[in-house]
This record gives sequence, C-alpha cells and structure tokens, in this order.
Amino acid sequence: MSNFSGIEIFVKDVINKFGQIDVLVNNAGKADIKPVIRYNDSEYAEIMDINLNGHYFLCKQVLKNMIKKNEGHIIHVSSIQSHGGAFNSVYSASKAALIGLSKSIALEYGKSNICSNVIFPGYLESAMTEKDTIDFKEKIKNDNCLKRLNDPNEVASFIAYLASMQNVSGQVFNLDSRIIGN
Repeated sequence: MSNFSGIEIFVKDVINKFGQIDVLVNNAGKADIKPVIRYNDSEYAEIMDINLNGHYFLCKQVLKNMIKKNEGHIIHVSSIQSHGGAFNSVYSASKAALIGLSKSIALEYGKSNICSNVIFPGYLESAMTEKDTIDFKEKIKNDNCLKRLNDPNEVASFIAYLASMQNVSGQVFNLDSRIIGN
C-alpha cells in the first residue's frame, strides 16, 4: 500500500479485467509497538503510508469508477486502537484518520450511491500478530466477552453482508468483543 505510483495502474488493470469495481476493502496495516518519542521520522512515515495514505490514494482511484456507475461500497479496516493505546500512538493515529476519511467519503459521495464504512475486526491471527506471545494472546482471549479470538471467516462474512447493504454509510462497526474502557 505504500507504492502510490502503482495504485492507479493496479486499479486500471482491475477495471480492464472485470469491467468495474463494486467493493473496495481497505485492509492494510502495520504497527510498531513503542513509546511515541522512540519513533523516528521514517518509521512514522512508513506506518502512515501503509495505514492511511495508501488507503486514501486507492479510494481516490476507485471512487472515479464508482461515481461513473453510480454505486459502490468502500469498507475500511481500522482498529479499536483508533481510540488510543499505550505504546501504539502512530498506529492509533493512522487508524483514527481512516474513520475521518471514511465518514468524509460517505458524506461527499452518498449522492452517487457510494457507501463508506469502517470496521474494527478485533484481534485476528495475521502476519501483523504472528510475533505476539502466547501469553498476550491468552490475555486478549480473557478480555474478550466470548473468551476467544475473533475468527477471520466471521469478519469476512460481516464485510460481505455490509457490502450488500445499500442503506448504511458513514458508520463504524466494532466486531471486537473486548470491553475496553478508554
């Protein structure tokens, strides 16, 4: 998501192959867990490029096609950490910015029948979490009302359902079953 020059070409290739883009799921993320003063400028820029700027440029290109066909869905994958989290400041800021981007798109392009929403998928096994310790994963399970980690298939089902709805836009859906009092 940080190769912005390739995004326009990628979107054109997808449209040439499939004719249109009905749904965009913006699901790229990078986190680096450390205190705010320990980030250097390049680390900050990399996280913002992957977690926000790439999403913005992809939306910008995809929206052109969605406006032409007068419909579409954009679903941004953010995080409960968008509300803030210790040792997660840059990640939190980037994910909070996605909410603002999504709500702005909803307001600007609703007249073109384009829905833009955000989901918080909760903790999932992924490349981003593969280095987490077993103890950390157990803590996540214990903090979860359902006493389990979220299932990627359940998140995918929710995304598919949300993409089928024509009357929901500008919303944030929390699929994270942890109760976090911030």
